[in-house]
Amino acid sequence: MKTYTQEQVDKIMEDMHNGYRKIIKKHDDEMQEFTIKYMKGIIIKSALLGLVNGTIIGLMIGSFL
Repeated sequence: MKTYTQEQVDKIMEDMHNGYRKIIKKHDDEMQEFTIKYMKGIIIKSALLGLVNGTIIGLMIGSFL
């Protein structure tokens, strides 16, 4: 069985921590990119729906006048 010095253990722990941080950062970046794309799609759909509803309401009011 191999024994490690405290410095070696500290280095292993630091490397593991850095590896986990890289994985988490990559995941966060991917989620942020997905969220931005998703929000852009929702905003476009919402704006188009608002324009269509505004047009329909405007036509209805115009026909009553």
